[in-house]
Amino acid sequence: MNFVDELVEQRRRFVEAMVLAVALPGVAGAVNAAGVMAIGAYTSHVTGMVARFGDEIAYEHFNTAAATALLVMAFLVGAMAATVCVELARRRGTARYWHAVVLEIVLLAAFGVIAAQLPEAERTANLGLTLLVTAAMGLQNAMVSRLSGAVVRTTHMTGVVTDIGIESVRLAFLAREVSARGGKRSTWREFMDTEGRRLVLLCTIFASFVSGAIAGPLVYLWIGLWSVAVPCGVLALLAGIDYAIGLRWHPDAHLPPQASAASSGSSVRMPAVKREEPSDLDDLELETPVVLGHRAPKPDSERPEPPAKP
Repeated sequence: MNFVDELVEQRRRFVEAMVLAVALPGVAGAVNAAGVMAIGAYTSHVTGMVARFGDEIAYEHFNTAAATALLVMAFLVGAMAATVCVELARRRGTARYWHAVVLEIVLLAAFGVIAAQLPEAERTANLGLTLLVTAAMGLQNAMVSRLSGAVVRTTHMTGVVTDIGIESVRLAFLAREVSARGGKRSTWREFMDTEGRRLVLLCTIFASFVSGAIAGPLVYLWIGLWSVAVPCGVLALLAGIDYAIGLRWHPDAHLPPQASAASSGSSVRMPAVKREEPSDLDDLELETPVVLGHRAPKPDSERPEPPAKP
């Protein structure tokens, strides 16, 4: 690869990282927060929806329980629609994601147009409007999951915040052990290129979502339902980028080549990539990994041979 091609590839990766870590989490944060002000409901909190479904069943509010179940189904249908768009585009050999992005724009625009025709009292807790936005969030979540190889989620922050806590502690312990080994410059550089990059990505996603959650309600208070034009505009720009250059995922560029994620329930899962060359980090004597309260099994090469049968 010559210098020009390498520069173009670096810029492509920068654009893709901005799409994953900045633009889409910001859109989700704005839509979720402004949605509460417009219709009185969070639209991507499926865990809360399922919990509410159980509560309403217990109270024998079956109509409300059925409406809550419909919201979960809307999120599911949105995720399925995004996957259909991506798979059809992949089989045709075209840019994979702009169809799904355009569909999300249509859903959000339909929400804005319909909501504008209703008085404010009828917008609050309106099932039809909530279904539209919930489907849009399910669509975006599945689209980003496909784009990132099931590594990143952008519409809910529970797993991201959990991973930030986990990775911060792991970073502190690894920093202490590297420092104890002498803290060579090459070791620190590799150290920050792995654990550090992963933590930066998580913090960027969280900061983007928070920024969107602050900006969305402010814009809604300023211009009302016209505020839906802002996330639609951002999504239209992303659709144009995908149509022009074709977004794709680079695990080696966007995330560090580390082993699996620290927790199975986290929102960021690291692909296992074998290093070609040994490094100073390989000499660190870390504890044997523990899985669900048990130590990880030894590889076949270290297991004792079974006794021969008589």
